Amino acid sequence: MKVTSEKRRSKEEAQQRLLEVAQEAGGKRSFVEICGWPAVERQYQVKLAQTMDEKTKEKLPEAPMVQAATIAIAESDTLVRFEATLQPGMTPESTAPIFAAVRTVTCPANPNPEGTKATIEKLKQALQLSPTVKPRNPPNPPAPPQAMDPLVESGRSVQASVQTSAGPPWSEIQIATSADGKTVVVGSNSGGSFSTNYGDSFSASV
Repeated sequence: MKVTSEKRRSKEEAQQRLLEVAQEAGGKRSFVEICGWPAVERQYQVKLAQTMDEKTKEKLPEAPMVQAATIAIAESDTLVRFEATLQPGMTPESTAPIFAAVRTVTCPANPNPEGTKATIEKLKQALQLSPTVKPRNPPNPPAPPQAMDPLVESGRSVQASVQTSAGPPWSEIQIATSADGKTVVVGSNSGGSFSTNYGDSFSASV
């Protein structure tokens, strides 16, 4: 999982970026509240980059389509974005632990929590009016997973390291899931938690 952050000029601009993230492509998109702030979740398919044989320099067979997930949180004037690409052959349901794990993140308190629901409703209406926007410069296709990526090497886990300097520092987070997505483990500097029901609920680790 890749985690990035964007500092915007205002919280309104960060919220507008949520709409842009939702409009980047199709798939299943929903605006939700995460740790008190408006956020967007998108589950979709993406084509892996086509690779070449290192010896012959010939292109290998066409790269497959794989499941992917994007979650973005507009935390005040900062957009924090999580992106994950799954192994070939995994089902759309396999993205559920990723969404569940990101929903457990902690972030600075929202000084105006009652405004979050209103913001989410506005974003939903805006998405209905303009479902997708063609990007001016289409992003490069994602690189094929590397051998050292735990998701590829073992086929049993997805890991992410999360850290931001916006507001009070977040605790560094490590996330891992089982191959079927049923078991999710989240560890941080302040403790850990686990789920055995696909991320529907979490218990503190002993």
